[in-house]
Amino acid sequence: MRRTTRTRFDLAKHCFRWIWVGLTVVPAAVASASPQDFRSPLIASTYLVSFGGLRTGTASAPQTITVLNVSTNPVHITNIALAGDFRQTNNCPAPPAALSANDDCQIQIIFKPSTTAACSGTLTVSHDAAGRVLTVALNGTGNPGGAEIIFSHSSLRFPEQQIGTDSAPQAFTISASKAMLISDISVKGDFTIMPSSTCEKLAGPLVPDASCSVVVTFSPIASGQREGQVTITDSADGSPQIIPLTGIGSQ
Repeated sequence: MRRTTRTRFDLAKHCFRWIWVGLTVVPAAVASASPQDFRSPLIASTYLVSFGGLRTGTASAPQTITVLNVSTNPVHITNIALAGDFRQTNNCPAPPAALSANDDCQIQIIFKPSTTAACSGTLTVSHDAAGRVLTVALNGTGNPGGAEIIFSHSSLRFPEQQIGTDSAPQAFTISASKAMLISDISVKGDFTIMPSSTCEKLAGPLVPDASCSVVVTFSPIASGQREGQVTITDSADGSPQIIPLTGIGSQ
């Protein structure tokens, strides 16, 4: 279940900040990120980062964007800029160092809303190579006092499972202290969210005194310790929330 993106911009209802671009001042809220552009020497692991809802004045968990140099030459990253209620740290090489061909670096984004509104922003990565700058869209919502999300399990651990076979399912439930919208549920690693899960099927907010389930199976593709996670993006405080997943693959 995904929340529909609003295309109309209302300055009175959105985060707004002036930023410097060269010697010109422009409103940050009008900046927008373009989709993946293969004319750029740099590509990103994602072109949209959603933080869900967060209480104003508090900082989110960081989300990581990987930047890859797909050109055949080193690229100098000349500037990394953010617009909106977002902050970043990165391990990208600063000039005179360059990002080598087929090399990558990571940018971690944190959302800290300053107002109770839908907030949009842009990450812009400038460089000295031919082609367009790299842009990534960012969004989140500031809440006056968001819901507290409650999980029945803080992690799931699967027993040893033969490579290429599916484990028995395990599940955790989600409930909240206030009405809460779940906008996205995703999974990483050798794990699958099963159709019997009910959280992705909600037609509206998850209301207090109700719960939904996320059902997961483990299908190892290699032997040894395997790790993954379920990520839940929602309107509760601290979104997105992460449930770690572990299992052991065997021959």
